[in-house]
Amino acid sequence: MNSYIAKILLLLKTSEAVEQSILLTVGTVVTGLILALAMIIASRFLGPELFGVFSVSVSIMVILSKGVDLGLSQIIPRLMNNWHNNPKKVEEFLGQVLVWKIKLSIIIVLVGVLLIPFIENLLGYPYPFLILIAIIGSIGIAMYEHVYLVLSGLHRFASVNTISITQAIIKALGFLAVFLLGMRSAESISVIYYLAPPLTVLFFVYRWRKVLPIKPMKASTDTIKVVKHFIWDSLIGVTAMTLIANLDLLLVQHQLSLYDTGIYAGASRIAMFIGFVSASVGGVLSNRVSRYHDRADLVSYLRKSFLVVIVAVVGFALYLPLSRISLTLTAGPEYLPGLSALIILVLNAFISLAIVPFTAFFYSVNHPRYFSVSGIIQVSIIVIGNLLFLQEFGIVAAAWSRALATIAFGIFTAFYVVYALKKTKQHHG
Repeated sequence: MNSYIAKILLLLKTSEAVEQSILLTVGTVVTGLILALAMIIASRFLGPELFGVFSVSVSIMVILSKGVDLGLSQIIPRLMNNWHNNPKKVEEFLGQVLVWKIKLSIIIVLVGVLLIPFIENLLGYPYPFLILIAIIGSIGIAMYEHVYLVLSGLHRFASVNTISITQAIIKALGFLAVFLLGMRSAESISVIYYLAPPLTVLFFVYRWRKVLPIKPMKASTDTIKVVKHFIWDSLIGVTAMTLIANLDLLLVQHQLSLYDTGIYAGASRIAMFIGFVSASVGGVLSNRVSRYHDRADLVSYLRKSFLVVIVAVVGFALYLPLSRISLTLTAGPEYLPGLSALIILVLNAFISLAIVPFTAFFYSVNHPRYFSVSGIIQVSIIVIGNLLFLQEFGIVAAAWSRALATIAFGIFTAFYVVYALKKTKQHHG
């Protein structure tokens, strides 16, 4: 046992990936705590029903932002790290991505505005102004995510922490100002939520303009060909992952009451804190492992990945007795009817954390279909689970649908890792 602990301590001291993971995780935890404070202010100030209205607007915004992304968020870290020894190629690639994103942003705004009545009817969400600012906000969050990915690809994790924490502070202070001014509306909270990321990006991009490759340019035919090889599976994968994180809330809003939507949104926001940690670990690992091409390095990486699994198991065990008090002290006692859903969603978050390093493995090997197939599996389970059981069992059915989708994803990932390793062995053989 002592030798095993000594090995873990040695790994923590000597592994650059672990060091970077810790740096980004600390930044993410700080960001998560600030955002948690912001959401505490919002949930308590608005109450379950208005908080539900606000949360549905955010989900619409996140889904629309992927129309600007079109799967590029999975390709950016892969290709930036594959070409890390060729800065000119990276700059050319990112310049072309920027051209695509500018064009897509214009399309999303124009088409989105025209489709506002359709979105209202489809979701049963009679808030046209909130849909409008969600459309505009989707462009801002897409800008923020692009800069976040580029900084991560450059391994400038301190800068990643800077923009992440800054936008969280703007949200928290903005929510507090709204609270003190007595402007109790989902619209006022939403405007601040959508403005924070683009304002942060515009400020820091200007300050870092000499080191950030942010100039639009046309890429070579060869570069575009490489992007096309990955784009369709990445598009399906990214779209599916976005739906996985937001679709259940939209289904709850459509089939249940606004009160139920607010209760479920409150539980989801608390569980999302673990999701921030998963995202930070995944961001480091995907950028790190995408530079591995030797099978021995990949096997060594997978062995070390089980450390994250242990952390996830211990984390959930420690959280379980604190679940009730965490809900009471954060969202508030009004949200206690969502306690069972919260526990399931937190379980789901820790399972997701355990899977993260194995998902990052696929940024190194040439198996883009993994992302699309795994995404389709999860979305299918969430949709079927909610359609069959949401009316009868309420928000607990929504939470279990997401958790079962993640478990299925984990099983699929385990089998696909083994399959990909065998293919790698045959290739090297």
